[in-house]
Amino acid sequence: MSSPHTLSAVENELMALNAGISNMGQLVQHQLAYLLEALRHSDSDALSAVITRDAEVDADQGEIDEQLVGMLARIQPMARDLGVGLAAQRVALELACCGGHLKRI
Repeated sequence: MSSPHTLSAVENELMALNAGISNMGQLVQHQLAYLLEALRHSDSDALSAVITRDAEVDADQGEIDEQLVGMLARIQPMARDLGVGLAAQRVALELACCGGHLKRI
């Protein structure tokens, strides 16, 4: 278990990034379930909805990028916290790629 941050601002920023990643992951997971159901029932309207929802995933990635840049500018995190922030950014990018792949199925 990691030690608590002395700067609550850093902890708050990291918690916000974590929440954003979690929400984005849930969106991609729901998008996959929706896609599978649409394919199972040959529902073209539902397939169109999957394509449309990809924009939400991309927007979430943009928000996470903005949060990270804001954190860097405001509080200049130390190495460990910076690593966590960069990892969050990488996860957001991978989730956006997953959403893009779902859109192209």
